[in-house]
Amino acid sequence: PYARRREGRLGSGVILSADGLIATSARAIPTRAETASVRLASGETLTAKVLPVKGARAHGVAFLALEGAAKRKLTAATLAPSRRARAGEWMASVARPY
Repeated sequence: PYARRREGRLGSGVILSADGLIATSARAIPTRAETASVRLASGETLTAKVLPVKGARAHGVAFLALEGAAKRKLTAATLAPSRRARAGEWMASVARPY
């Protein structure tokens, strides 16, 4: 009865793990979205599942799980150890890459 509406948004993200976990800006993902299209630096476009992480959207972050990531050699970003992070440190969330 109700047609799914496709909403176009643009954002950038960071691959957090080789198994396809991505962090992006919550603004880049429509509120009720279940999936999102992700274009890698190689130009390849993949489908990702939007993960329902409690409280993430309220903090401006969304998490995605790339489908079929195990078949690809994804390079995860190198992040500082969490034990070195302190409350109030600088952090960035980017919704538009240009």
